[in-house]
Amino acid sequence: FCKKETVISSKFPIFRLFLAGVILGIAGLIRPVGYPVLLISIFLLLISRYKFLTKMKSIAVISTGFICVLSIWIIRNFLLTGYIFMHTLSGPHFLNHTAVRLCMMDEKITYQQAQKKVYAKLKDLEDERINRFMNPKILNQVPAVAKAMADTQDDKRQLQEIERCILAKKLAISYMLKNPALTIQHFISNMLKTTFGLYSSELLVIDCGGQLPPYSNDRSVKSIFKRFLLPDVNNKFIIPVIYFEIIFFLFILLGLAIFIITALIDREKLCVLIKALPFICCLIFLTLSCGYARLRLPIESFLIILAIKEWHFLFSKKGE
Repeated sequence: FCKKETVISSKFPIFRLFLAGVILGIAGLIRPVGYPVLLISIFLLLISRYKFLTKMKSIAVISTGFICVLSIWIIRNFLLTGYIFMHTLSGPHFLNHTAVRLCMMDEKITYQQAQKKVYAKLKDLEDERINRFMNPKILNQVPAVAKAMADTQDDKRQLQEIERCILAKKLAISYMLKNPALTIQHFISNMLKTTFGLYSSELLVIDCGGQLPPYSNDRSVKSIFKRFLLPDVNNKFIIPVIYFEIIFFLFILLGLAIFIITALIDREKLCVLIKALPFICCLIFLTLSCGYARLRLPIESFLIILAIKEWHFLFSKKGE
């Protein structure tokens, strides 16, 4: 944005952009966040100061690298199932972490009761879907799927994982649309958990035998703070670890806040922030259904680098 020495104007721009796309593709195979990051990269290229033709070439190259990696996986999935998809995680993810939670909060019941109710509705949707596939007209419309699956003993075709995923997402969306205000509250709560959660919470889980605290409508903000500031643990060594992380995290957040404020009057910092902030916001937004500190790991390097850079500038004599 501000400097001429960028990836596009470097000595080997095509290779570097293609390699960036390949790395994003590999990241997408490990965790399904590659394509949102690719979209952010394309957006940043579009608003850059380069000529339109250069932007289009750059977008084509980075997209080609991304597609080269994922195309093999997508083609494999299509040949096996008849559907074009990357993974089947989104359906169960939104069902367990959003639909069940929304049902629990809306109807004032326990998490276990809400889970049984939601999964009973999912079972009804699956049975309805299976009965539809018994219709010869429907089978003729999806020959690849029909041939890919084996019949059960009662001559009912089994649903594939991707079909269960689609139904789970459909059910989760219906709960989201049923109460938009509660849904927005749930999403904001999870993104705040990802942003300000502590990694040492994993130690609390290990200390209590691997059990997460039960979801409850009665859980207050006070009880959440008490869980970390006055933790009831068997291993007392966990307590100083928690306090150390809290102090270090406040150090990082304060440095980041100063960097953002000073970026308003420093053009170079503003350019860095404009390029880093979309990736940070995107990866936090992706945790709207389920918020944990560990989901912040992809952006932790951004936070630490920007914060340490600002603290170094403030405490160094030359400001370099």
